[in-house]
Amino acid sequence: MNELKVTEVKLTFYNKPQSPVQAFCEVVLNNSLRLNDLCLKRNCDGHLLLTYPAKKSNGGQEHHFFFTITKQAEELIRNAVIEELNKSMKELEEAFNERNNQPCLSG
Repeated sequence: MNELKVTEVKLTFYNKPQSPVQAFCEVVLNNSLRLNDLCLKRNCDGHLLLTYPAKKSNGGQEHHFFFTITKQAEELIRNAVIEELNKSMKELEEAFNERNNQPCLSG
């Protein structure tokens, strides 16, 4: 079997006050398998956590649709998502700075 690689990451930012959710994520592995609805959350200590989609049974037990089995796979996916987050934040900051350096219109 080939080495596991994250070949695509898409983030949809979630901007709701008081929510620990930072973004919903879509991850593609080896250009072959798409994992949708991962959730990037910030815990009370400020650390970012990646959670996988799940549903609760009538008894309240969580059943995950999919999840990583190895720590290496978990780290690979989490690091790719955080790298994409950092890239997006940098692009946003650069666009903001560029916009603020535009000449002002006098009125």
